[in-house]
Amino acid sequence: MAKPESLRSQQRSFTRTRFLDAALEVFKEVGFHEATIDMITTRAGANRSTFYLHFKDKTSLALAAWQRISPSGQETFALINEMEQPTFKAMRAWVEYMANTWVEHSELYSAIMQAQMTDSAITTRNYEIIREDMSPYINRFKGKRKTEAKRRVELFCMQFEMYFFTTICQYKEKPASDDLDLLAELSLYTLFQKTRA
Repeated sequence: MAKPESLRSQQRSFTRTRFLDAALEVFKEVGFHEATIDMITTRAGANRSTFYLHFKDKTSLALAAWQRISPSGQETFALINEMEQPTFKAMRAWVEYMANTWVEHSELYSAIMQAQMTDSAITTRNYEIIREDMSPYINRFKGKRKTEAKRRVELFCMQFEMYFFTTICQYKEKPASDDLDLLAELSLYTLFQKTRA
């Protein structure tokens, strides 16, 4: 039988969750750059000293928030991991699914992308998480090819992240169907060296 979580541990978890909830709300409203720790602590109903018990700074909070809004990352990338001989149609469906996710959470993705551009640690952790999520794909390869597969995963993610960030978050436009077709073609080639049939 598992040992029950202590009250202190439950309180710590609850407080951390409040900070993450508050940060996501504030980031959504004003963006990463304009958000302040005071705004976040006020929204959470806590003080700065309590904040610093949980997070080193706003950047570490943004990283935790990014992970919080990306619990579906494993499910999302599992679709890629399961592809053995993907068709253009399958890749196109995946790209459209991702586009819809970005449209739905555009303010939050915008804040997280701003944070990534501010602190390389967030970008580094982002790609570590994605490589972990895509490890079944990466582990198909050995030696030098495995190293190349890791790099392909990063390039694959950079393609759609920058396109979605620019189009959806900055220009406030829904991605054009032709653009999603091209993004699917690029993704298919980047990951599987396949061209559209």
